[in-house]
Amino acid sequence: MTPSTTEATVEQQNLATRIEGFYHFLNAKQWQKCFDLVDPKLRDAGEVEIAAYTNSLSSFFAKHGPMVSQTVERLRLYVNAPNKHDDRDFAYGLVALEDREHHSLKIRERWVKASDGRWYTRTAGMV
Repeated sequence: MTPSTTEATVEQQNLATRIEGFYHFLNAKQWQKCFDLVDPKLRDAGEVEIAAYTNSLSSFFAKHGPMVSQTVERLRLYVNAPNKHDDRDFAYGLVALEDREHHSLKIRERWVKASDGRWYTRTAGMV
């Protein structure tokens, strides 16, 4: 079943808000809250561990943070799209950041929709 245009727009807005929340937590150095937004399948399988993830975010923040601004420039959702490795809905986003020294950064991210209906990042680190 393909979602309606309204449903897709709401879903994109929900995801954009989730991505913005991630960068809010990053700016606040709330590493655990950032980690909580990592795909539960990655966390449960031990593919992303809190210590390494925290270290990665901390290093990224030390070099670039806090972010002066962040904008989700592009967000493309794939709902019910065939995928031989994962049957969940997923999305690709391009986030434009401006760091504390006003350098522009662009980060491509992949997000998946988990069984709890929420979106989670598949980005396992920032550095």
